[in-house]
Amino acid sequence: VAGIDFSWFETLPLMGRTIAVTRARTQASDLVRRLTALGADVIEVPTIEIVSIDNEKETDLAVANLPETDWVILTSANAVDFFFERLFVRALDARVLSGVKLATIGPATRERVRSYSLKVDLEPKKKISEGLLEEFLQMGSPNGIRVLMPGAAEGRQVLSEGLTGAGAIVTHLPVYRTAQPDALPERFMSVLERQALDLVTFTSSSTATNFSELLGAKAARAAFAAACIGPITAQAARACGFRVVIEPEQADISIDAMVNEIVRFYRPESTG
Repeated sequence: VAGIDFSWFETLPLMGRTIAVTRARTQASDLVRRLTALGADVIEVPTIEIVSIDNEKETDLAVANLPETDWVILTSANAVDFFFERLFVRALDARVLSGVKLATIGPATRERVRSYSLKVDLEPKKKISEGLLEEFLQMGSPNGIRVLMPGAAEGRQVLSEGLTGAGAIVTHLPVYRTAQPDALPERFMSVLERQALDLVTFTSSSTATNFSELLGAKAARAAFAAACIGPITAQAARACGFRVVIEPEQADISIDAMVNEIVRFYRPESTG
């Protein structure tokens, strides 16, 4: 259009880059929005679906035991939402947790807890399960404390096993599970055939392993440059054969940190 200066668009740090986002579609919007605003052509390639688990008896027992529970540990925003959904269905609200301390991992989980007007009592500096376990052990012996861990059915057991080994009474309450879609989107397969993909982003171990399984024999894993949200995810991506080129510092595992590292990777001068 004559008279309009579009040069500003060319200065966007991710302009011309094609990036795949493998998060579940219900979770991908923030990352997609951030990358798009920075100029990237973003392809949504959901490799996991989040599904609620129907286990009424286990949930009723966990809720009934809340008055005797010392800590509720929430390791993902999904865990927060599905746990509170269970409470709301039972005509309960945040007040049922008034005598319970809350521990979270990562800023997204913390903010999701705060959205329910609750405060987080413990969040580790190292934003992984091992970091939270260290913080618990540093506070003193957890022997005899009662812990409820609502979360994914197939989640990592490092934290629950570590606390149990130190004497805590841990109840794991599966409130959701992750499922794998049937296939990769047609648009992504088209980009793959043209070898036009610059980067694939992984925000959990399951996004990396499911993506690898869905690819099948269609492409060499080493051909994919990957950005991972943290060390556990990067470990899973490397185990699948992907070439991890972006991995934020362990102390800052978040979407913001990953996006900043992506920008730094492609346009180092733009990050100072």
